[in-house]
Amino acid sequence: MADNIFYVYQYINEDGQPYYIGKGSGKRIDRPHTSTLLPPKERRVIIKDGLSNEEAKRLEGNLITKYKRKLDGGILDNIKINQWACAVGWKHSEETKRKISEGNRGKKRTPEQLKNYKGTVTVEHREKIRQANLGRRDDPSRHPRRNEPMDTMQRKKISTSLKRYFAERDPNKPWNKKGPCQAVVLEASDGVKYQYESMTQGCKEHNLVYSKMSQVKNGYLAHHRGWTVTQVQNNG
Repeated sequence: MADNIFYVYQYINEDGQPYYIGKGSGKRIDRPHTSTLLPPKERRVIIKDGLSNEEAKRLEGNLITKYKRKLDGGILDNIKINQWACAVGWKHSEETKRKISEGNRGKKRTPEQLKNYKGTVTVEHREKIRQANLGRRDDPSRHPRRNEPMDTMQRKKISTSLKRYFAERDPNKPWNKKGPCQAVVLEASDGVKYQYESMTQGCKEHNLVYSKMSQVKNGYLAHHRGWTVTQVQNNG
């Protein structure tokens, strides 16, 4: 059947002992995993294939339970017994919901739990967080002057550098040339036309968005708020 495309696989170590159990389809067995290392190809073994999704889930869970995770004193690197339980769209069955509800019924947090749950961060905890963040790129100690205003000397250096850049650049380069303003005619929805030396001037006067009117001029939009624009041809 077309749905029987899943398989269960294992990664084994040099002694032939499994250290990871997984379920997948296609080339899942050959792709990197976040919780374990990818072994050489000869140590990636498909245990059983031609399974439906449900059959593969069941077999995967049974094998993980059999060998046990290292978290439980077993030999597997698996983090979860049912890896698929956190897949997008997963929903608990009504029976599972009922069991969870019954298990939590009547439970109350102890005063110690409530203290930890709602308590503020202690000074000791704040210090631990600070120590853990030392050396990061956003660590203030690495940039002691980041939040300080620039002094006069810094401003002068930046200004001198920019003046030198603009003085030395080649005005004949096409990207350094500044063309003259192009006259345009803006036409309102009622047919009234207005001519301006530049589209910026017309947009400001009629509260229009320049980028939208530019798209109208270039043919990407039919109009903007009922306005159209045409460029005045320069015959000189």
